[in-house]
Amino acid sequence: DYRTMKAGSASELSAEDQAHNDTVRKRLLDQLDVEKLGRLALTDHWDKLTPQQRTEFLSTLRTVLEHRSFKNIKGAKEHFEVQYDGVDELPEGDALVKTILQVKNDEFYVDFKLEPHDGSWAIYDVVTDDVSTIRNYRDQFNKIIAEKGFDELLHRMRDNLLEEPATKKEPG
Repeated sequence: DYRTMKAGSASELSAEDQAHNDTVRKRLLDQLDVEKLGRLALTDHWDKLTPQQRTEFLSTLRTVLEHRSFKNIKGAKEHFEVQYDGVDELPEGDALVKTILQVKNDEFYVDFKLEPHDGSWAIYDVVTDDVSTIRNYRDQFNKIIAEKGFDELLHRMRDNLLEEPATKKEPG
């Protein structure tokens, strides 16, 4: 079933289960509209960027999302289930798909904002327990751009990606 990730850390999973999780992760990321998420997160700054800066930002953002979006799920030790909790219509034909992620006796509310895209749907925002990915990134990005500029934002995004694996390897 390509809607469910296999529970366990990479070292605990078989090669087949790791490949399965990679396929699920890729399918989910392929449904993500990184351009819209990035444009909405940068708000007024988007129009001031050159085409090259936009391309570089979106490429970096996609890498950040690939590394971070499923970090908690990838290392999950517990089996989890996703239950659909309904769909709300949003302006301009968009939709809000409500889900409940159940891990043991805990429930986490995860909503996906989608837009029609090439005869299908593309995710452009994920809202977890009322915290929007776009709003969270917008707050962070705008603060860095206001204080240090766009180049510093890209630098910090890239540094964060490079530092994370080293942090994991340090003895604890």
